[in-house]
Amino acid sequence: KRKIHTPADTQPTRPFSRGDKNFKGNFPVDLLLINADFIFLMTIINPFVTMKKIILTLALLGGVLINASAQKTDPGKFSLGLEAGVPVGSARNTSTFTIGGSLKYGFAVASKTSLTVSGGYIYFPYRGDVTSAVLGYAKTNSGEGYIPLKAGVKYFLCDLFYAEAQLGTTISTASGGGTWFAYAPGVGYRFDTHADLGLRYEGWAQSGFTKGQIAVRLAYSF
Repeated sequence: KRKIHTPADTQPTRPFSRGDKNFKGNFPVDLLLINADFIFLMTIINPFVTMKKIILTLALLGGVLINASAQKTDPGKFSLGLEAGVPVGSARNTSTFTIGGSLKYGFAVASKTSLTVSGGYIYFPYRGDVTSAVLGYAKTNSGEGYIPLKAGVKYFLCDLFYAEAQLGTTISTASGGGTWFAYAPGVGYRFDTHADLGLRYEGWAQSGFTKGQIAVRLAYSF
């Protein structure tokens, strides 16, 4: 007898289906399978379905997946830090230590990368033998303050350790102190989502002179 083929006999088989008993839904994987089923059914209903429709469906799916991935990045955070350091460069001629504080804001642009902006105040107490001739301008008090304004990039090498680099300007609060070009590469360790400890070299350059500090920053994020 001649065997009559039914649509079930001629329907292509698929290695995986949402009907499998071991399948467990998981967004966005679940959404991927829904779109895969749609494409598969379209090719059965209309074997002349154009590649344009398939590409459009995959493009829409890609947009959804990118949006879902972006929603997983951490929101922006402020951090308030206490800083202390050792002067380097020409600053060693006038001070033995530094003390200050800073406010920093960071916002994620990728899973491991954040952009940062910061501002603060760093105080260099003068040594007892410092004179106006050593400073190059009038000595008006017992020390000199600086206001660094910087922006940069932070990259997490792993869950706990990160590297950071910032550029900007530093403004001296002393009369005649002027402004300095600032650069600050550093590394840090994140204890948890609210506390971290950073170590950096911060250099300030002006008219061929360089001063700065090697500083630590203990910060609380909120």
